[in-house]
Amino acid sequence: VGFVWDVQETEWKSHLMLMAEYAQNHGHCRVPSSSEEVNRLSQWVSQQRIAQRRGKLPDVRKAALDSFGFVWEPGDESWQNHYAKLVAFMAKHGHTNIPQNGRNKALNKLGQWANKQRELHFVGRLSQDRISLLNSI
Repeated sequence: VGFVWDVQETEWKSHLMLMAEYAQNHGHCRVPSSSEEVNRLSQWVSQQRIAQRRGKLPDVRKAALDSFGFVWEPGDESWQNHYAKLVAFMAKHGHTNIPQNGRNKALNKLGQWANKQRELHFVGRLSQDRISLLNSI
């Protein structure tokens, strides 16, 4: 084993191995923040996201995480999934005015999501990229 000269690097690699194991076992890198079982890993994941947002995560570390399919912005993945469902709804029905309180619970959730996008847009909190995507439907 030998003497550890760079404790932080050793700890980072240890967490990376835990991340690899988690990805292997679960098929994804979306570590839940509420799970006590993976609490340390969840905290580490959050730290990596913060470091990336601040531009302080070295490229080699980002590449290592990317190789496992690391999700940098968990909300983006959910947003893209809802957007794809909205596009499919539009293709089928010819509009995006989705009911929010009908019998179909999945459709209600999509309607609520679409309404939330409208609300965010009206208060100036929806990114231009997302506005462009929604306008392209």
